[in-house]
Amino acid sequence: IYSDFELKTRYVLGILYRTLGGESGDWSDSFGWNSYGTDYCDWFGVKCHSSGDVIGLTMAGNGMTGILPEEIAILNKLDFVNMGNNGLTET
Repeated sequence: IYSDFELKTRYVLGILYRTLGGESGDWSDSFGWNSYGTDYCDWFGVKCHSSGDVIGLTMAGNGMTGILPEEIAILNKLDFVNMGNNGLTET
């Protein structure tokens, strides 16, 4: 069972996964992503503070495509994002 905080974080990361091509198998590395029962802090490219807050996403050159979803703003402790060398586009 997940806390409300964990559910919210998993929800945002799940949206990121689905909207940027992870679900369709486009990512080079999707270790742990969208896996029930695994700690999202152990997912490929996700960096967390000891509190469980996501503080970084490092997924450069990972085959991501699409538009970065606005829900990423819910991760209010996110300090750094490296998603260069992917097929991301602007709205």
